[in-house]
Amino acid sequence: MSETDENTGNNISGILICYRRYPRVEHDSEVILVVSKEELLNTTLQDISPDGLQVRFDNETALAIKPLLDLISDSTIDEFEVRFRLSMPEQEQQIIARCRPIYMMKIEQNLFGMGMQFTVINSEHSGHIQKFIEYSMEPL
Repeated sequence: MSETDENTGNNISGILICYRRYPRVEHDSEVILVVSKEELLNTTLQDISPDGLQVRFDNETALAIKPLLDLISDSTIDEFEVRFRLSMPEQEQQIIARCRPIYMMKIEQNLFGMGMQFTVINSEHSGHIQKFIEYSMEPL
């Protein structure tokens, strides 16, 4: 299902690739999307897996992201840099990775989600994500 902007009639959501290989762990923290070495947008991390993450944002941010997704579809750019923090007891790590958008969809009124797959991430950051997931999935 696609969502259109009331003002322009342009499509502002859609699935680019449809698949999921790993379970997701929910986590609420800020994610900064970066394109061309400039901070672009603040979004909220919804969930994370070893191979990607989902961020959430409002309509205004969706309208700002959509032209970038068009550039990705046209192969003008192919990925975003993401920056976020993951915290566990006695350990916090800033994660920086390159990601390719997989989908953008409307979740509810004024709330969109975008799934992204990691394309470049260093082994230390990847290891911290794996430890965070394992810690988050442990029974309390």
